[in-house]
Amino acid sequence: MAGENEGRWAETFEHESITEENREAFVKSNKDYATQEAALIGGYNARTGLNNPYRVPEDMDSLDDAGKADFTAKAQKALGIEHAADVAGLSEVNLKKGLPEGSPYDENFATAFKQFAVDNKIPKSAMEPLAEFFNLASTKAVGDHTAKTAADFATNKKAADETLAAHADFGTKEKLDEQSILMHRALVSNVNLSTEEANGMSEFLRDREGATNPVLRRVMLKLLAPLAAEARNEGGGDGKNKTDPVKSEQDKQLEKDMGWQ
Repeated sequence: MAGENEGRWAETFEHESITEENREAFVKSNKDYATQEAALIGGYNARTGLNNPYRVPEDMDSLDDAGKADFTAKAQKALGIEHAADVAGLSEVNLKKGLPEGSPYDENFATAFKQFAVDNKIPKSAMEPLAEFFNLASTKAVGDHTAKTAADFATNKKAADETLAAHADFGTKEKLDEQSILMHRALVSNVNLSTEEANGMSEFLRDREGATNPVLRRVMLKLLAPLAAEARNEGGGDGKNKTDPVKSEQDKQLEKDMGWQ
């Protein structure tokens, strides 16, 4: 027996389909059900009939653990909710959704995510939307970080360039660029670095970490740039009739290659 409040929930139940005209019929049809949940189960059973292969239980408490698990699985399947029993059951799930073409993809992370989904019974239908959200959010975060890093570097490099150009050892940006080219030549001819190694060193001081350190750059320039004159004279001659090394065709090309023009 449901008790004295049996069916009373129907009297106050609100829904757009319940009007003043059909309220009495609605209350009467649900008078034997103590709760809205009981009415839903009873209505479902009444519509499907006694020949239904799987009837909804009167309440979940009447089932043991196995019965609850079986009923839950069938109910979820009927609603299109499916859980994979193992990682292999998620093999067709596309976890690259939302990931820009050419982006790195970590198979180990993907497998770990699938195992997490299995262990926590995440529906298969939710896997791709979750992956897409994560990929889009991660890509944006990486892009934002890269842009901020580039902006910070540009600001710090500009400050270092201005500090060096104003220093008594240089005085102007043109002189600073000239000394940078001479330093590059000295790296090749006097320090016995290969062209590739010299380019790497110059890049470090121009476009990477060293570019934002005015003290390091000034020390390197003061030590190496003077050696360029000696390198200029290699192969014979005293170099007196040479044009300004910064203006030679070789150095013009070097300026272009190194990004100083």
